[in-house]
Amino acid sequence: MVRLHADSGRRRQAGRSFVEVIFILLILGAAFAYYAPKYLGVGTGMSSPKTDASVLSDARDVSCRTNLNVIRQAVAAKRTSGATVKTLEDAGIAGDAKCPAGAEAYTYSAESGSIRCPHPGHEAF
Repeated sequence: MVRLHADSGRRRQAGRSFVEVIFILLILGAAFAYYAPKYLGVGTGMSSPKTDASVLSDARDVSCRTNLNVIRQAVAAKRTSGATVKTLEDAGIAGDAKCPAGAEAYTYSAESGSIRCPHPGHEAF
């Protein structure tokens, strides 16, 4: 866009001056320096990216929780129907139901009706 200067009749070139461009670059650089570590996880004390082993371990923990929930639902369904459940096999659960993290068989208490995983760290599941 070309503008005529009011008093001299000279043409003025539209656009940004060098100082304006430098100022904008400084603002963008400051914003990048502030936000980049948060999004990239660099220099903020955040933990390093997870290793394959820790991701696999987390997946096995989730799988164990899911297995326990399915087993608990099966036992509850059998009890609701009036059946006596003394073992997991009575609830229709295969005898080889094991924790994916440590391959320990799940334990079932007929007295309390509780199903537990004996793997260390899974006590709260």
